[in-house]
Amino acid sequence: MSAAIPKFVSLQSKLLGALALGLSVILLCALGGLGTAWLSLSGKVPPEVAQASSSEEITRDFRLQVQERKNVLIRGRDPALLDKHLSAFREQGRKVQASTEALAKATQDPQARTLAQDFAKAHLGLQRNYEAALGKFAEAGYDTQVGDQLVKGQDRAPSQTLEALVKRSKTLADAAVLASSQSAQHKLVLSAVATIAAALCLVAVLGWWIRRSIVRPIENVARAARQVAAGDLSARAAVSTRDEIGLLGQAMGQVVNTLTDVSTAQADMAQRHEAGQMSCRMDAQAFPGAYGRMVDDTNGLIGAQVGLIGDMLQVMQHYAVGDMSVDMPRLPGEKAQITEAMDTTKRNLAAINGEIRGLVDAAAAGDFATRGNAEAYQFEFRAMVNGVNGLMQNVDQNLAELSQLLKAIADGDLTARMHGNQQGVFARMRDDANAAVQRLTDIVGDITVAAQTIRTASAEIAAGNNDLAQRTEQQAANLEETA
Repeated sequence: MSAAIPKFVSLQSKLLGALALGLSVILLCALGGLGTAWLSLSGKVPPEVAQASSSEEITRDFRLQVQERKNVLIRGRDPALLDKHLSAFREQGRKVQASTEALAKATQDPQARTLAQDFAKAHLGLQRNYEAALGKFAEAGYDTQVGDQLVKGQDRAPSQTLEALVKRSKTLADAAVLASSQSAQHKLVLSAVATIAAALCLVAVLGWWIRRSIVRPIENVARAARQVAAGDLSARAAVSTRDEIGLLGQAMGQVVNTLTDVSTAQADMAQRHEAGQMSCRMDAQAFPGAYGRMVDDTNGLIGAQVGLIGDMLQVMQHYAVGDMSVDMPRLPGEKAQITEAMDTTKRNLAAINGEIRGLVDAAAAGDFATRGNAEAYQFEFRAMVNGVNGLMQNVDQNLAELSQLLKAIADGDLTARMHGNQQGVFARMRDDANAAVQRLTDIVGDITVAAQTIRTASAEIAAGNNDLAQRTEQQAANLEETA
């Protein structure tokens, strides 16, 4: 289904609306500049003015504090008045100190901040001196002259610092007011310039808008058409206008959507084939006309490729179980490379099989000196032949050592032994052969000892027989003489 067509707005209506909007922007620029300048002059007070007012208020509070100190000196003998004026003195001191510290934090001028900090420090020291002098003032019986002498002239330096602070604050306030006035004038000038610039830019903006809303959408549609013609189905006509150009962009989008559906179906089939579903095919009936024929041809091509893969699998399955009687069907054209590759695989498998079979037959016949030609093969095949050659060499070497041992025994050399780092059954053969030779050596040794013993006993028996014979002859002679 095609997308719903939005409400149509003609190009003529857009042009008239853009012109009206431009004139409205010019008028708003003029009114905005005037209003901003008026608000800047009437509503916004520079902070420097408030800081100057604060410095003057600190001056008044400090003077009141000094006056309360004088009241303490004059009326100190009256406890009620002393308490009243002393409380007022301390209250004014706290107020002056707090206001001065606040001003030092608020001001942005380094000189004013330094003056405020200096006055705050001096005022704090002055108040401490006043508090310290109260005790001596009381000891003097609240004598006015004594009390005045204790703190006389100590407020002069802080007063001078405070006057400098007030003067600096007024200077900053005057400069801020002047800057505010100049800012308002500058805003009025900027407003006039902006109004003129807006009027001058109206034509340029209108041209830019025409370029953006009319020319560029047409170029987008044309570019999308060229990209689709070049096979890029990701191209989209970026046209969101609700006019004649928008209708053109929607029609182009429908064409791209149809082509994208075909591409999506192909991609889905490719993914399923990648996942192993080789029987998957696109639905040619879902696409009309030439698209359906194109999809049907693609299905036929995929079917042929799947059939070729099936033939290769059947041949490789025979090779996998050792049946080399099957050959890959002869394929035409570039497919002949597949046939050649399968034939090469068969030849290599047959060759390595024959090589290993020859070694096995030689070993079965007792010929362990035969070796396979490993240089005729590569990679794993070469490793296989080298492995069998190593096996033949190992067996041949161990059997040769065993044969030499048996030959030495046959020659009467019972000192011969098998040596080496044999492993497994060859190690057992070595150990058993050496044990047999050692046992045979022990037996022969025992036989030799027994023979020596028998030889000694025989000699002793012969000697005894000789002695007996001699004695018999002697007795016979004696008997003969007696007779």
